Parts: sequence; structure tokens; C-alpha cells
Amino acid sequence: MKRNAKKMVTTVLAGVMVMSMGMNAFAKVPDDGLTITKTVTTDGNTYAPNTTFNFEVTPGTGKGADENSLAAPDQVVVYPGVDKGLNVVGAAQFAPNKEEPTSAVYTNNTVKITVNSGVFTKPGVYHYQVSEVIPQNEDKYEGIKYDESVKDLLVYVVRNEEDGTFTVDGVIEVKDGQKVGEGTGVSFTNNYGKQDPDQPDPEDDTTHDITVTKEVTGNQGDQNKEFNFAISVKPASDGEIYKLVKISNGTETFVQAIGATDMGVTVGLKSGESVKIYGLSENDSYSITETDANQDGYTTTAAGDNVNDGQTGSAGRLDADNKAATVTNARNISTPTGIILTFAPYILMVAAAGVLAVMFLRKKREEI
Repeated sequence: MKRNAKKMVTTVLAGVMVMSMGMNAFAKVPDDGLTITKTVTTDGNTYAPNTTFNFEVTPGTGKGADENSLAAPDQVVVYPGVDKGLNVVGAAQFAPNKEEPTSAVYTNNTVKITVNSGVFTKPGVYHYQVSEVIPQNEDKYEGIKYDESVKDLLVYVVRNEEDGTFTVDGVIEVKDGQKVGEGTGVSFTNNYGKQDPDQPDPEDDTTHDITVTKEVTGNQGDQNKEFNFAISVKPASDGEIYKLVKISNGTETFVQAIGATDMGVTVGLKSGESVKIYGLSENDSYSITETDANQDGYTTTAAGDNVNDGQTGSAGRLDADNKAATVTNARNISTPTGIILTFAPYILMVAAAGVLAVMFLRKKREEI
């Protein structure tokens, strides 16, 4: 019995020693806690979403050393997490900014995971899981593809030999039994309309664009005349803004960021020029309408996507990228071939008067 007891104690001590040796390879937990980095990716022409992302930490199930899926590199037994041992502080807030250009990546790293050593009653390695809180369907931010991954964390707890208390000596993320990263935090990425050009996924196509082009035709059409277009949007989510550009000779020029309060935006377009709105999700509404339609002898027609009832532009909602419409102003004047017939009697009268005048003057001279 004594021999078995001594062997058991030796095994436990050896395990603790190995665990302690392994922990020296892991970074200490920062004083303000581990960082949860939230990243939102876009197509590069979409402003940041106006929303907040939340996270939660829950105790994991733990694994034995013979089950390598969650085993620490030192192969010690992993215990289920103790309630409140790790805690999330804060939330990742995003908001669009009219004063800044659009970006392909938006990042927030203000959320922390803090440790509470006081809840642990024995040394060991403890398993926790971190995940993003996915809103219910009606509360999801339109256009966002949420990150549904679950991150596994191992918390290393050691006993302080001086006073017998317990301290968290390190926290690492593991995946398939291997350490991930530097032990300073975890990251989650949400897609907001970014498409992989090599392997496009229809589920990623959540933000869209619309282009309206002006064309001027006819023998009296002025190619250099600007025609004004009134532009407005009605976001599905409060606070959203969208990128508005003008395209001339294939070059895009930023006009401004527009939102629900920007109702008086007007852009002038010459023949061949276009206006484009980026970042519209499925239930966002827009309107691009010519205000100079059917004036000065021009006849206005429109063709393409979401042509409005008056045939003067495009309005509605978008369900895919690269939507487009063309608004054409045509003005023609026929050659006035009837002018000879109209003025013929007067021309004959003038000619006859001229002949009579010549004959009268000749007769006068002969009498003299």
C-alpha cells in the first residue's frame, strides 16, 4: 500500500513538474486580460456596419491526456472549466465614418477576457470555450455573415508555494491538440460582402452596387450638356451610409458618403458618364432619378435594372452585384424640306415684281 501511495504521489508530482515546465513556453496573461479581436471584411467599397458584436466564455468539458483533441502540449489531464474563471469584458462596437474612406478590413480589439484566479481550488489545466453571441434572425445585422466558430482555451493554474493560493499562469488557444497563436487572445472574423475572386460564394454576396449611366442621342443632342440626377437611400438598418462615386472616362471619383438624412444629393452627368452607389444590402432602398428629364425638347427613356415608372432612372432594392441602368435623352429635328413650298408664292411675287420693274425702266429709257 505504502509503495502504491508513494508511486501515485510521484506520478502526480511528475505531472505537475511537466506542466510547470510546459507553462514556461506560454506568455503570461496581460494585466488587462486577453484580447478578443473582431474583424469585419468587406469588398473595399463598403463602410463599416453600424452594430455591436458580443462574446461569451463558457466552461468546457475537459479531456483526458489520452484524448489528444484538447490535450495540452505536456499531455496532462485537462479539467472542465470552473465557472467564472474567465470572463468577457466589453463588446466590439463598429460604426461607419463619413470622414474616412471605405476599407476592406475593419477591426476592433477592445474586448478583453479577464481571469479570476480566486475560483480555482486546485492546480491543473482547465478547458474553456469562447464564442461570438449570434443574434436571433430578426436582430441580425443585414449583410453580416457571422463567425460561428468556437475557440478552445486552456487555462494553466499553479499553486503558490508560499501562501497556498492559486494563480493563473497562462492561457492558450488550442486546436486539434496544438497551440494556436501566442497565447495573448483569440480572433473572430465576420464577412460583410467580401467575395473570393477565385472561388466566389453566393452566400458572401450580401452587399451590392448599382450604376446609372447617362446617354444623349439624336441630331440635336448636346453631348456636353449636364443632366442632373437626384440620389437618395433608405437604409434597412439605422446609421448605415453608402459610398457614392461618379465615373467619367472609366475613372471613379468619390462624391460623398450618403445616408438616410442625405436627401438633397444631386450629381450632374454628361453623355457617357455614370453615377454608382456601393454597399447596399438586400433591404436597403435607393433612388437615382433624372430631374431634367423630358425638358428642352428631349425625350427621356430608361432601360436596365429597376427602371422606375417614369422611365427617368432606377429605384428599388438590389439582390446581387453589378446592377445597372441607362437613362437616355434623345432630341431630333427633321430637315425642313417643306420650306420651298411654303415660301414659293412669295418668291414668285417678288420675282414677278422684279421683271415688271425691269420692263418699266427699259420703256422709260426708250421714250427718252
